[in-house]
Amino acid sequence: MQPEGSDSSVAVIGAGITGLTAAYALQQRGKRVHLIEGRPRAGGVIESVREQGFLVESGPNALLLNDPALLAFFDELGLSGELLEAGATGKKRFIVRGGRVLSVPMSPGEFLRTPLFSARAKLRLAKEPFVPRADPAHEQSVAEFTRHRLGGEVLDYAVDPLVGGIYAGDPEKLSLRHAFPLLFRFEAEQGSLVRGGLHAALSRKKSGKPRFKSRSVSFRGGLAQLTDTLAGRLGDALTLDTSLEGVDLDGGFRLRVRHLGEESRELTVDRLVVATPGYAAARLVFQGTQTPLGELGAIQYPPVASVALGFRREDVQHALDGFGVLCPAREELSILGTLFTSSLFAGRAPAGHVLLTSYVGGSRRPELALLPKDSLERLVLADLERLLGVRGKPVFSRVSSVAEAIPQYNLGYERFLSAMTEAEQRHPGLFIGGHLRDGASVGDCIRAGQALALRAAA
Repeated sequence: MQPEGSDSSVAVIGAGITGLTAAYALQQRGKRVHLIEGRPRAGGVIESVREQGFLVESGPNALLLNDPALLAFFDELGLSGELLEAGATGKKRFIVRGGRVLSVPMSPGEFLRTPLFSARAKLRLAKEPFVPRADPAHEQSVAEFTRHRLGGEVLDYAVDPLVGGIYAGDPEKLSLRHAFPLLFRFEAEQGSLVRGGLHAALSRKKSGKPRFKSRSVSFRGGLAQLTDTLAGRLGDALTLDTSLEGVDLDGGFRLRVRHLGEESRELTVDRLVVATPGYAAARLVFQGTQTPLGELGAIQYPPVASVALGFRREDVQHALDGFGVLCPAREELSILGTLFTSSLFAGRAPAGHVLLTSYVGGSRRPELALLPKDSLERLVLADLERLLGVRGKPVFSRVSSVAEAIPQYNLGYERFLSAMTEAEQRHPGLFIGGHLRDGASVGDCIRAGQALALRAAA
């Protein structure tokens, strides 16, 4: 670690992508940084493993590059040349209906012809601009919003599988305001999704700013190439296998930390950045004072299992010409969906082979994510045989389970945001951010880390 005790020093708790980004940005601003991580590796849920010629992501598989500032960040880290953009097929998505894998329509003509929605559902969608807006004082669930504006069929065969793919969540429980803030604003400000989208496009055109082309990206070495690079830049500012036993607020922040197998010691810093999951933030002990952070322990994190299976190309009948397939709850499949991993990015499977990554569990069926690995593999294989025409056994398998995976921005989430704000107001110099507050995607977490650094450095 860097030398202890400085009036410009900052401790960052949690070395996931948010904490790594915050610590790096603080270091670039000349601050003395101490990044503390309880686990033996940095990166949080981001982990890329190469085995037998397959490159497997145990956590997120791609990053949505939708902001020029993200591109500038990668360039600053020397990673621009390592970026991989999802292939042209990555724009194509599939959803299961009636046991059939159907492509999601990407144009008005495709929408009119698609069997994914009935004629009645298509007519219902056309009426969306004329549906009255909901009472802004009422907190809508994603399901309630969708039924009101788009109809039940769109909820079942578009929004429900999308929610399963993004949050592994339940649209009946997720808060529209917090899980999909853009859709919330479209209705609240323009009274319609169509009018909201048109208004946003016109505003962008009037601004004269060129439109940034959003695309799904990764790196040649997987997403862990990003977290590994950040960890490398931080050097001895990063300490792994180190627990935070308590925080004394007497004259700054006096932390009691214990490295694996060593005696606890004190570390005094001027500011404290918390970039952990909610359940970890809730366990932080502030000596001699009450803190609202205990509230964060009630945030739901359902378990999710990632099952990566490699096959000979000839053993999979489906063309795999897309990003992947999502499974609505109504289809009663074991998997939430499957990514066509080797179709997205080059180098994910050996020549003549394909890699499919399926997700199990979440809020829909949390018990499945906790099954033994061989049971998970059998469940996934059964669904892949039915959906993609997989034959025979996989030539490669890697199963990863996360007991507390993705935070659920469920109805009533405002109380957790209020608890974080109250904690910061009660303890000046304390800053909290990351997926708890700022969005769950990798890009959201990077932006959250940068914002945390700006606040803490001020």
